[in-house]
Amino acid sequence: MRFIVAFDGSETATNTLRYAADVLPGAAFTVVYAAEPELDVAPAVAGGGGGASATGDLLVADGIDATERRGRAILAEAMALGEELGIEVRTVLLYGDPVTEIADFAMDGGYDGILVGHRGLGDRYQEAFGSVAKGLLARAELPVTVVK
Repeated sequence: MRFIVAFDGSETATNTLRYAADVLPGAAFTVVYAAEPELDVAPAVAGGGGGASATGDLLVADGIDATERRGRAILAEAMALGEELGIEVRTVLLYGDPVTEIADFAMDGGYDGILVGHRGLGDRYQEAFGSVAKGLLARAELPVTVVK
């Protein structure tokens, strides 16, 4: 059996990979990270024009190189954890919205299921930014296991 483990480097993602190794002995795991540029707010330079808010702050996104470096570092953590757990993992760096990319990759690849962590960041956060776990439950047409 083949499973996707969504991994973002968080403690919850680490626990998810540990859980997968415990409950699915002998399964093949593909650990995926969906790289999306991180957004940050930076103060606007005087006279720089248009901003992202009434205060003149600018919304700044990571470049593709920084985004890819972050993704590869996160996947290296997953690979090291797999070695520690005594399981073989394959890693794949995806690009774009995590819900869309992970669900589509899993369905197109004929995987048996997806395991994803849920951080429980609160209703307000989820209203503003969404939840990858909830999104995968809604989008994926294969079993999704959510690990807390």
